[in-house]
Amino acid sequence: MTVCGPTDSLPCSMIALSSTSSQPEITSTFGQGIGRVMMANLDCKGTELSLSDCGFVDGKKYNCGHGKSVGIKCKTDVQLSNGNSPHEGRVEIKHNNTYGTVCSSNFDMVDARVLCSMLGYNNPFPEVCDSCFGNKNQSMHLAEMNCTGNEHDISNCTSSGWYNGNCRNGGDAGVICQTRVRLFGGTNPSEGRLEVEHTQIWGTVCSDNFDQADAKVICSMLGYNTTNPRIWTTNYTGGSGSFWMSKLNCYGTEDDIASCSFPGWDKGIGVRLVGGSVPNEGRVEVYHQEQWGTMCNDGFTVNDARVICRMLGFETNNVTISPTSYYGNSTLKIMMDDIRCTGQETHIAACNFSGWGQHNCQHSKDVGIACGRTPLRLVNGTRISSGRLQIYHNNMWETVCNKNFDEKDAAVVCRSMGFNAKFPYVLPKPYFAPGNGLILLENVDFEGTEDDIASCASNGWGHSDCSHDQDVSLLCDSFAKLVGGPDSSSGRVELLHNGQWGTICDDGFDVPDAAVLCTMLGYNNSNPQVLLAPNFAYGSGPIFLKNIDCRGSESDIEECSQSKWGVTDCKHAEDVGIDCSTDVRLVGGSGPFEGRVEVFHNGEWGTVCSNGFDSTDAGVFCKMLGYKHM
Repeated sequence: MTVCGPTDSLPCSMIALSSTSSQPEITSTFGQGIGRVMMANLDCKGTELSLSDCGFVDGKKYNCGHGKSVGIKCKTDVQLSNGNSPHEGRVEIKHNNTYGTVCSSNFDMVDARVLCSMLGYNNPFPEVCDSCFGNKNQSMHLAEMNCTGNEHDISNCTSSGWYNGNCRNGGDAGVICQTRVRLFGGTNPSEGRLEVEHTQIWGTVCSDNFDQADAKVICSMLGYNTTNPRIWTTNYTGGSGSFWMSKLNCYGTEDDIASCSFPGWDKGIGVRLVGGSVPNEGRVEVYHQEQWGTMCNDGFTVNDARVICRMLGFETNNVTISPTSYYGNSTLKIMMDDIRCTGQETHIAACNFSGWGQHNCQHSKDVGIACGRTPLRLVNGTRISSGRLQIYHNNMWETVCNKNFDEKDAAVVCRSMGFNAKFPYVLPKPYFAPGNGLILLENVDFEGTEDDIASCASNGWGHSDCSHDQDVSLLCDSFAKLVGGPDSSSGRVELLHNGQWGTICDDGFDVPDAAVLCTMLGYNNSNPQVLLAPNFAYGSGPIFLKNIDCRGSESDIEECSQSKWGVTDCKHAEDVGIDCSTDVRLVGGSGPFEGRVEVFHNGEWGTVCSNGFDSTDAGVFCKMLGYKHM
């Protein structure tokens, strides 16, 4: 439903948002609504618990269209900044008309619960992290926050007060007010294995007692229809790591899975690297019994470091141990000492060590490591050197957004995977099918000399607002390209030979030849179109080939019969072009030159009615497909 404006007041308290310090802002910037206009001339005093308690006129009896749909911004003196969604970010509190931050030292779950409640989130287990959403340097900071949990406003909690400068112990506090959930391994984003993030580590949910009510809460959190969710227990490959939740018992109306009844979070053990300039390096911290702590470097060897890198999903070759306190001294509890691993373990807790919390060292001996290069791969491509780019991180293969991703970035990525990076080719769409899961990087920017994607500038790992139709797709050893067309899937064909780009003569060139070139370029080869001049500008380099004769099933033009390279009598007016995204095709004939006419429209193929269809119409289709109409 929508509410017709103008109104004098819309009570934010009805949606559990504290607005005691400032008035809500009424705005029309959220677009027009749909459905009925339910209310008009709304008149609330501000103390009502429900809109039905306010005065109003039935929208059906009032001449008010959706152009006057009301939107509001419920203002508070707290905000979350630099997160990927409204429910997470760096904690900022208004002080003297300026937003300052809260130091992470002593900021815990109880403090976070009060703050999240002010923002309308009802999660009994909000997550707290140090510097995970960046630090706001040289701003005002509030230190040593201490809430009892009964406060309705963070300003009622005790603290050591505001001061100017950086936090003295740790960085700026960050919170995640709503439990992160995701579906992994399904054939589309709305299905898959349920995973929950806790302590910044993804884990699974046990299927014991999991029912429709529980599924409804998950679907609602993910923004899907909750009418009739389906539950499977064996359809998706098994997860790894902790079973974070079990014996879940929801009513189905909760807005967060953590608000449901369950025995408590699994006491999982995780590791992380803190303080490094890239994700694969930093001070080692281990999570045990609901708290993070450090490791002492007494007897710490490369074998121990390899186990940690393996847990984090990084390469275990070329692992290095950093100098003592290289990433700074922590103030956390020292969790592990005298670690002895063989290097083959899958978890640090499987190694011999002195016992949890037992040590004889100081934080000056905190362990720091640098793991090997970030694992990369190309998937769903037509050959090993082409496909959708994926990064292995935290035991998951994740994707990269193509926003500002160019051939310089592609060269570094391809080189790090061992391919010839001299002529990489970036496709602007996920032609190898979009991915699922987390989009790990956005706005990737290499200088061009790096040898690992972890060394690049970006928005930060896990900070992206892209969708999977923006996943990076690459050709790492492109020996063909399309030039001068209206988009990347069409244009003049150019081939790389002996370090030089040249064109193809149109003598004998037909649809099967175009299909092979589309395959080389990573496109669907089922329905290519041959383009002849003047559909594009003429080339200027050498003319390499003519009389190409392909069957259409080859993976490379060099597998086809052809003239000798560089020996032609053609002119550039005969340069050939192709379109790999044609919207017409012939189906069911004895060859590619005949068949039932089909047209692609709104995501599906359909036929053409024969009423009135004549040879002139047929000529247009044949021309689109690169044939001469006889």
